Amino acid sequence: MSLSKLRLLAQLAAAGGGCWVVFAAAALLSSNAQDTRPVLSTTTDYLGFGLFALCLALAVPALLALHLHHRGADGRLGRAGALLAIAGAAGQCIVISGIVVNGEETSWFGVTAPIAILTWVVGSVVLGIAIRRARLMPGWVGVALPVVTLFAIVGADYGSSALIGVFQIVVGLRIAGAAAAGKPARATLGRADARA
Repeated sequence: MSLSKLRLLAQLAAAGGGCWVVFAAAALLSSNAQDTRPVLSTTTDYLGFGLFALCLALAVPALLALHLHHRGADGRLGRAGALLAIAGAAGQCIVISGIVVNGEETSWFGVTAPIAILTWVVGSVVLGIAIRRARLMPGWVGVALPVVTLFAIVGADYGSSALIGVFQIVVGLRIAGAAAAGKPARATLGRADARA
């Protein structure tokens, strides 16, 4: 993949991070946490779930940029983790988009949402392990990825999705900067450059 395409993916990741932060702020400002099946009746409801779907859609280029930045150094494990995590985030985006289109939970929500979330979290764990093993990025990136993924959903009504937002902004901007400068992964985010 060309560095210009990687840069675009990383910029989309950072933009997605901004969306997650806005989504978290909106959740904190909203006084009614969803305890029952959501029924979208106001413009605010539709905007909230639409923003959630957008956040999930932009998680896909974030995961792809994170994997591609390694240029194969994360190996088969990284590729498998990225594919699983991308499938889960995209699946959850479809699930939430279904709510926006239908105005309420779809008949397939109860089956597909847990599968998509589980796939996304498991993929993030696997990709996080591959990132730590590759040692091209700081260790915290591999540890934080599954944690922020989990909190993107769990507690999202209380603003916990801000964690994935900050993560995507920081990592997205760093990868975009490295791609713009034409630097390999080792020279931008890793510990190796401190020893070089």
